[in-house]
Amino acid sequence: MKRTIMAAGALLLVLAGCDKAPSATPGRVPEAPGAPEAPAAPEPPAAPDAPDAPAPEIPDIPDGPGEARPEVPAAPPPINIPAYQQVGATLGPEVKKDIESEWKKACGDDTVCVKLDYAPADASLEAGPCKIIEPYPSGTVERGGTVTYVLDRPCG
Repeated sequence: MKRTIMAAGALLLVLAGCDKAPSATPGRVPEAPGAPEAPAAPEPPAAPDAPDAPAPEIPDIPDGPGEARPEVPAAPPPINIPAYQQVGATLGPEVKKDIESEWKKACGDDTVCVKLDYAPADASLEAGPCKIIEPYPSGTVERGGTVTYVLDRPCG
């Protein structure tokens, strides 16, 4: 009997809630009967008229596997610094021409793709016939980088 009374009470509670109209705003708890209606939220201000600007360009992105992706060029590999055979040679126009020729081969496009510089190891020495000691850096250099040929003294 006790169960029957509890079930009847629960049924009455359910039925009592069914006669109320649903809330006008989804997710909003209905007000108590007779309570004043809350004012509606204000409309956001209208955006000022903007000049017609072109829409930003959006790159094509593949929708799924198997579709072609746009190719992005890879960074060029570093250039191996040529092993110049005339280290110790006196620097002059002919030697500079030989160095540039080696760089054109190393760059692979018949251009000198790095900046070539010549600087003495000790600028305080008296200027005179100068000789190449070594290239700096050694190993590799990025296209557009600088290679300095270190000299034994200022050229003069």
